[in-house]
Amino acid sequence: MCGIFAWFGRKSSAPVPKEQVLEWTRLMQHRGPDAEGEFTARNVALGHRRLSIIDLAAGQQPMQSPDGSITLVFNGEIYNYQEIREELLAKGHMFRTHSDTEVIIEAYREWGTTSVQRFNGMFAYALWDARQRRLWVARDRMGVKPLYYYSDKDRFLCASEIKPLLAAGNLPRTMNLRVLDAYFSLGYVPGRETMFEGIRKLPPGHWLEVTEGGVKEVKYWDFAHLSPQGFTYDEACKRTDELLADAVKKCLVSDVPLGVCLSGGVDSSAVLAFMHASGASPLASFTASYGKLVPESEESYAQIAAEKFKTLHHLFLLNAQDFFASIQTMVSHAEEPLVEPAAIPLYHLSKLARSHVKVLLSGEGSDELFGGYGIYQLMLRMERLRSALPDVMWSAFKTAAHDHGSLKFQKYADWMAL
Repeated sequence: MCGIFAWFGRKSSAPVPKEQVLEWTRLMQHRGPDAEGEFTARNVALGHRRLSIIDLAAGQQPMQSPDGSITLVFNGEIYNYQEIREELLAKGHMFRTHSDTEVIIEAYREWGTTSVQRFNGMFAYALWDARQRRLWVARDRMGVKPLYYYSDKDRFLCASEIKPLLAAGNLPRTMNLRVLDAYFSLGYVPGRETMFEGIRKLPPGHWLEVTEGGVKEVKYWDFAHLSPQGFTYDEACKRTDELLADAVKKCLVSDVPLGVCLSGGVDSSAVLAFMHASGASPLASFTASYGKLVPESEESYAQIAAEKFKTLHHLFLLNAQDFFASIQTMVSHAEEPLVEPAAIPLYHLSKLARSHVKVLLSGEGSDELFGGYGIYQLMLRMERLRSALPDVMWSAFKTAAHDHGSLKFQKYADWMAL
């Protein structure tokens, strides 16, 4: 991952000092330890921390178009950048690098803001168009890459993390009391809000156009726009297999060594199998073990998968002290309260992997995508029940469940009302 930062003044002012931009961007040094860069003009400043994955020598950022009119800072990967690059070459565009960063610039020069709809990937970027005098900020469809922003009548700030916004904007560290109820109910802050008053998240599938006249938000993609495909069960299975194989293959485009987080479960083992089928070799796998802390460890299953696909397997034994020793670092990186215990072993496993590889694939998100958690079945049944009952009967049902001690039901019902 990388770290990006952008500052835009709505009123004419002296350029932000370059060293100041670098200082703010260095607050995200852990996101990009390989290089740093900055760009400043009359009322715009961009900063970047780089983790080098593709085109290690020539992919430095901020990156500019040949005429200097477009400047970009980018975090993420565009998996289909090579196909888009070929299309742009056929249209007469010239390229100086082999990076996906330059493809974003040239795609914007060809198609404007509609170019984002062509990208298959995970990304957040800020693009300064000097001719149009606008800052264009975009986030990927699923929101894999984070993007936070602050805006008032004088300035607009955005970054991959909250820390640079607090520093650059000299903002008060005020808790956003409006989201406490949602946080304690869900375990995270949903939607555009954050725990910090005035700081917001750009939603997935959205972009912002920032000019001296204001900020315009546009939704360019939504699940609701997808139409049913009408597959049979067998056709759906076949298509899913094809899509997973293609997705893993696209993620293997890298100029640095790759590995896989291997829990031993279905999801990560499937990712490893697709990596192996794509010809990735040698493969390194990494597993966290809880030892005696968790009697039913998946360590043995991970070993079976590692042996099956002949990986260079690494095991990290996590003890109780590791949980407490990493809390302060985890909170600093997360910037909001932690409610996901699995983040701690993942953090330690990533530290172990970093000494061997630079990119890790995993099965994260599969349960959400395929409805693998038991709670999803319960929520689906409750949703059907809620739609079938009049409001009065639903309220009575909730009250009866609460009176009889079904706190779990009450909690899920409250979530549905949010």
